[in-house]
Amino acid sequence: MKKVKHVKITMASPDTIRSWSNGEIKKPETINYRTFKPERDGLFCEKIFGPTKDYECACGKFKGRKYEGTICERCNVKVEPKSARRRNMGHIELAAPVVHLWFLKSTPSILANLLNMTSKDLENIIYFGSRRIIEKIYIIVDGKSTPFDKGDTLYQTEYDIYTQFWDFEAQPAVVVKNPSGPVKSDISGIVSIREEETHTDKIMYWITVSDKTSHSYNVHKDQILNFKDGDNIQKGQELISEQTIDAIYSPIDGTVEVDEGLGTINISPVTTSGDQPSNFSIPYGAKVLIKDGKKIKKGDKLTDTVSYPTIVSEISGKVVYDKGISIHAMTDGKVQSRSTGKIRVENIIEERHYPVIEGSIIYVNEGEKVEEGTHIADRFVYEEEILSVDEYQMLEQHYPGMFSPEAEIENDRPIMVITEIDEEVSEEIGKQAGDILTDNEFEAYETVYPAKITAKTGAEAVKILLNKLDLEGIIVEIEDELKDLPKSSARVIKLRKRLQIVKNLIESNNVPSWMIMDAVPVIPPELRPMIQIEGGRFATTDLNDLYRRVINRNNRLKKLIDLGAPEVIVRNEKRMLQQSVDALIYNGRMAKAITDRGGRPLKSLTDLLKGKKGRFRRNLLGKRVDYSGRAVIVVGPDLKIHECGIPKKMALELFKPFVLSRLLGSESTSKSAKKLKKAIIEKEMPQAWEVLEDVIKDHPVMLNRAPTLHRISIQAFIPKLVEGNAIKLHPLVCPPFNADFDGDQMAVHVPLSAKAQAETKWLMLSRYNIISPANGQPLSMPGKDIIFGVYYLTMVGKDYENISEDDIKMKFSCYEEVLMALEHSYLNERQHILHLHTPIMYFYKGKMIKTTPGRVILNHQLPEELKDLNQTFGKKQVKHTIYEVFKRYGIDRTADLLDYIKELGFHYATVSGLTFSVKDVEISDEKKTILQKSEEKIAVIQEYYDSGYLTENERHREIIKVWDQATSDIQKATVKQIARNPYNPVQMMISSGARGNEDQLKQLAGMRGLMAGPAGDIIEIPIRSNFREGLSVSEFFLSTHGGRKGAADTALRTSNAGYLTRRLVDVAQGIVVTQSDCGTHNGLEATSLRDDDMIIEELEPNIFGRVLGKPVFDPLTGEILMNEETGRKYERDLMIGDSDARFLAKFSKKVPVYKESILNFEQSKGEHHEYVEVKENIFANNGELVVQAGTPINGHLIQECKDRDIIEIPVIEYPVVGNFSKEKILAKDGKTTLVVIEEKIDPATARLLMENDVEEVDVRPSIIIRSVFTCESENGVCAKCYGMDLSNHKIVNIGEAVGVVAAQSIGEPGTQLTMRTFHTGGIASTSDITQGLPRAEELFEARKKLKETPAIFSTIRGFVKDIKNEERRTKIFIEDYDGGIADYELTSSHKTRVSIGDKVLPGSALSTGAIRPRELMSELSVDATFQYMLREIKRVYSEQGVDIHNKHIEIIISQMLGKVEIVDPGDTDYMIGDLVSVNEVKKENERLLKNNAKVNDNRKKALKKKLLKHVLVKKDGKIDEIAKQGDEVTQENLKDFIDAGIKDLEVFGDTPEEKMIYQINMKNPVKYRRKLLRITKASLKREGWLSAASFQQTSQVLTESALKASVDELLGVKENVIIGQLVPAGTGMDWYSGVTYEENIHKEKQENVG
Repeated sequence: MKKVKHVKITMASPDTIRSWSNGEIKKPETINYRTFKPERDGLFCEKIFGPTKDYECACGKFKGRKYEGTICERCNVKVEPKSARRRNMGHIELAAPVVHLWFLKSTPSILANLLNMTSKDLENIIYFGSRRIIEKIYIIVDGKSTPFDKGDTLYQTEYDIYTQFWDFEAQPAVVVKNPSGPVKSDISGIVSIREEETHTDKIMYWITVSDKTSHSYNVHKDQILNFKDGDNIQKGQELISEQTIDAIYSPIDGTVEVDEGLGTINISPVTTSGDQPSNFSIPYGAKVLIKDGKKIKKGDKLTDTVSYPTIVSEISGKVVYDKGISIHAMTDGKVQSRSTGKIRVENIIEERHYPVIEGSIIYVNEGEKVEEGTHIADRFVYEEEILSVDEYQMLEQHYPGMFSPEAEIENDRPIMVITEIDEEVSEEIGKQAGDILTDNEFEAYETVYPAKITAKTGAEAVKILLNKLDLEGIIVEIEDELKDLPKSSARVIKLRKRLQIVKNLIESNNVPSWMIMDAVPVIPPELRPMIQIEGGRFATTDLNDLYRRVINRNNRLKKLIDLGAPEVIVRNEKRMLQQSVDALIYNGRMAKAITDRGGRPLKSLTDLLKGKKGRFRRNLLGKRVDYSGRAVIVVGPDLKIHECGIPKKMALELFKPFVLSRLLGSESTSKSAKKLKKAIIEKEMPQAWEVLEDVIKDHPVMLNRAPTLHRISIQAFIPKLVEGNAIKLHPLVCPPFNADFDGDQMAVHVPLSAKAQAETKWLMLSRYNIISPANGQPLSMPGKDIIFGVYYLTMVGKDYENISEDDIKMKFSCYEEVLMALEHSYLNERQHILHLHTPIMYFYKGKMIKTTPGRVILNHQLPEELKDLNQTFGKKQVKHTIYEVFKRYGIDRTADLLDYIKELGFHYATVSGLTFSVKDVEISDEKKTILQKSEEKIAVIQEYYDSGYLTENERHREIIKVWDQATSDIQKATVKQIARNPYNPVQMMISSGARGNEDQLKQLAGMRGLMAGPAGDIIEIPIRSNFREGLSVSEFFLSTHGGRKGAADTALRTSNAGYLTRRLVDVAQGIVVTQSDCGTHNGLEATSLRDDDMIIEELEPNIFGRVLGKPVFDPLTGEILMNEETGRKYERDLMIGDSDARFLAKFSKKVPVYKESILNFEQSKGEHHEYVEVKENIFANNGELVVQAGTPINGHLIQECKDRDIIEIPVIEYPVVGNFSKEKILAKDGKTTLVVIEEKIDPATARLLMENDVEEVDVRPSIIIRSVFTCESENGVCAKCYGMDLSNHKIVNIGEAVGVVAAQSIGEPGTQLTMRTFHTGGIASTSDITQGLPRAEELFEARKKLKETPAIFSTIRGFVKDIKNEERRTKIFIEDYDGGIADYELTSSHKTRVSIGDKVLPGSALSTGAIRPRELMSELSVDATFQYMLREIKRVYSEQGVDIHNKHIEIIISQMLGKVEIVDPGDTDYMIGDLVSVNEVKKENERLLKNNAKVNDNRKKALKKKLLKHVLVKKDGKIDEIAKQGDEVTQENLKDFIDAGIKDLEVFGDTPEEKMIYQINMKNPVKYRRKLLRITKASLKREGWLSAASFQQTSQVLTESALKASVDELLGVKENVIIGQLVPAGTGMDWYSGVTYEENIHKEKQENVG
């Protein structure tokens, strides 16, 4: 398979999505439930995704491989294998664009940042949201020349816009709320109704109810009325004056037509006269003198004269005209009646007016008489009616308190975003593209500026905005704004984030509008299958439901658009389409997730990728294995350490392909032969077993026991066929697997290829996994019955030492004689002349020595150098022997020895006949005495407490001390009692180390002692009884009270330990040995790990397996140190083995503090001096001071002295400087500590020692070791910085995945040791890993909040001068070397850890509690933080007796400290707050400095070149193009570029294809600070996006990576596992690509070939 070099992720354009697709999905259907075939154009369409049957089209016309590639003209299905349905994709063409949810919901939102909008506004635009606005309302009273009509309403936003540009009059308005009705008359009276228009063109009816008296008067046509309607008149005044109407004469000749009904006379003229017809109204009461139809002549009298009498008002009152009367106003102010009617004079007693707005139902009529309380209208105004202020006041006057006005209204206004706007308009209104408007604001602007402003909503609007973005212009704007802002402001962080997004888009050639989807890809159906279940139903994946939802919404939207549906309906459907696509992409991020009928959220495409069940972790990282099996394990005592027993039936199934291949031979192509041979296997014929026996020879298998906590959880074995159904396992390989034989199961995996078999056999075989990679100590250790058997074999009786050699009669010359004698002795059952423990004399190395037959038997197979015939072999002795054999003779000899010990152990454990009973548990007679004395001491303590001499805490502490001592004394007495009889089974088990320990014996036969309560505090009442005696009721309660906590802790924290292992692997998996030597000269000072006087780890295990970074010098002679026994010289690059570590750790010398001498510059060449300084002032011949006393000697000083002809000077040499003290040294006063153990002595300390007359100090040399922490490899780590591969004690091989080994070495003990709590039972003195694991996790996660009170630590080196205890606080004063005083304040929750006179170093804890690592780093240094974390993590495991080499912990800590936080990015593309690799930032700064030095040369080189891109700058708030693409660089425009601050110029090279970038201005380097990351975060901060996405925040990582078109170079282990190719570790590295693998050809096959 071709190797994948890198993997790129980028954004997909709509065209790219369509190019992936084989067709558009148009229907939501999946399959036809009658035919069970996929629906055409549906989600499983064969035309799009491929056939459901191999090489067969949907209609069946084409069948068979010979038609491959043919497209059926009937069904349009391409003939191909059905596996195509795993890769063929479709797409859904969307009716409206939608936003990709990942870009919207990323943290922070990429889309919002890019568009410079808030996330809330952007979401409102995309989802057609609204904005809640409380605003005033206005009503038009005079529109003037505007399009407004009277009564039109405007909201405040519209009013503010329109008033800027148009002239009109409007009044503030109110909205009527809660009007009460109906309208009732308050009085009895007559109704009158009047209609009028308000100033807002509303129709208002005035209903008047009047209680009145009235007189009516008839009015005739043409009568003159003296009073107008509504005028007041007094009694006796003339209402109508006397009036005479003249007679009417005909003006023409003609014919008369009299209409008495209408009261008219019409004269039709003679036809020939040419006169016009005449019409006359007949006055009321006038007599018509002519008849109808009569012909008359001009001048004939038509009516006679009529007189109307005067009408005088009989009452005073108001004149009221009837509605039917028609009147005409005359010039003299009087009124002439034009019709007959009535006039009333009304005298109003009481009157009420009721204004009613148009639309109300009026219940009464004009002139109707109503009684008080009568309903005259259903309402006076409608709810929500908008009234002007004048109208409101008028109604309020007539209907006080009958309604509520609202001057401001609350509206949800749909919002829009400006997509296009004219420049002049933009400047005038202060708005630009991308600004948010409400719909009424947009309508106002659009009305004022028609066709000059456009606003839209939804994804369509976002897409338009993205298409209009000028990315280069945005960069210019942001960089210009950044110049004037403080570096740490929030605005700067936001701007830089936006700048980074824009630059990523430009560099990746991604188009911003690709974040909007016009088409949705449909993944292959095999990734979202439908499975038929019972009853003819189908089980389908959630994705199909989500796809159906998208298709249904899309089809509905298309239909609505085609029908021209109202915009509000279309908008709502677009919103639902967006939501359905959101649910498909990431259902979990929706406000309300789409659920199934049971309420379970459906799993979306994102869920398909992320989490434990996602594609990354389940399908890509968690690979499935084909040839594997599983069975229970049982012991196989007759197996070799590299063998395992596989059940025959399981083996036949596992090796089925190999057996079949061997059976077929040359008939491999025959179908009938295949069928026959398969039958042989399936029917388990003898022939199959014979071939199977041959196949499994030297064909290794791998056994794996879950959980796979470290690499030794998978080991290889050579299989042996066994009967039964269980896998047989060698007992000595159980410890690495952490397995036992109580029902544990194991998985078997068969490597198939020759390469896999070879690697399995030579790299994973169990005989090569004897030594632990965690600490370099033996891992495959005999246990329990084997140890007991060996111990029983080599033990002696209690009188053995007292038997004189002369008294021993039996003497033997060789091993065979001993065996013969033993065999003969056992035959003689009565006498037992000789047994295993009988003292004998044995000839060994030329002399007779006293020993036993058992010891002779054991030592027979041991190497000569390791034989010890006077040694009882328990667990420790066996382990030591195995380790020594490994170191001296290698792994193969060690494996053989283990097999030998196994056979002896099992045999003699059986021979011993070990039994165990209650009588074997003996109780010491001293117990009563010890308890009695303890009770007396407690009585004294209680007496002191009662007298007030002790506080409660002191009393409790003293009682605990007494009982602790009593428990210890009883334990010693019990052990002594049991040890009296060496053959006591309990004694034998404990002494051998096979089972149990002294602490358990104490509980069995001594006393249980003090218990821990549920809260972790110690209960002061001890349990005096032991299990042999039995517990009382109260004692049993105390036991369970404390033991319950341990059981709960174990259950809860075991899961945490397992999760910790996974996080450790994730953070360290990329650390692989990639080269032999990085060449660094840096390293770590090797020290023992100490906390005050407590030793956490000695120096020896720390330096074991390391490579020296610098030579080790003899502190006294200054020469390179050499081990006289081995002859090894400790120079740079030497790997420290066991003996070297032991030698260096123990080596020390008494070295004088100082020596006075004369330094001759000509004779001191090549000498090693750690520190030498000038003793006194040195003057030149002319008296000038050349060197001041106390100046250190260095090259510059020596050269200056030589220049002044000064050859020698008096000096003081401090040999102790640079060495580590092995002792504690006090000052003259005997109180102040000058030097503490393991302190590196510097010149200031040396001077202090000299001042205190200290002449010499016992010191050890400084040892600088290479470390992963200081390695300078670009990728991974080099072999020398890592050092020894602890599993084989050789320098680590290139390709070793040391990061994973480190993570497993740390995590595995935590997971396993949580089980210890079950066995402690709450004993107060027993610590368990569950107490330490939270602390380890606290350190690995670098938590800011600690469980215990944070400790106060010293930031200086000095001496505790004074400690003052004040109320609720304590002050510690520390004096430094210069006499300065620093004070540290402790709260009441702290307890001091130092005393007056103590010496403290930077980082020393002054109080109880845990130090915050982050605080330590900010106050001191990275190195101090590194050492503290190493010490504290090591302490957690050391307290449990778990031995983990420091280098493993260093790898994790180096990953946590391997990043820096960008404080000031300078002129780089980093962001403030970015976390970047230390080495990467250093290299970036080096690159900047180098390029800055080339600026002047670059300016010259850029001249006469043509610009690749136009050059933009910002001037006066506007972006200005100062040079166009293709312009030539001249002196003039180059100066403009420099003055404008342009950093880089992109130009064409010598050819059009060549592109060059010249830096023409200085760039500022990056400023940063070291950062301590928790392991979870550190694992995400890696270059490879594949690995980061597989761990956490999958969608976020993928989104950011796609935005910048990230390329994963596949440098890590996890990335290559995901891709499915060899990992860049072990034999997967290119380093091993030349290794060849050959098939193993059996002899039988060779003979056949021959």
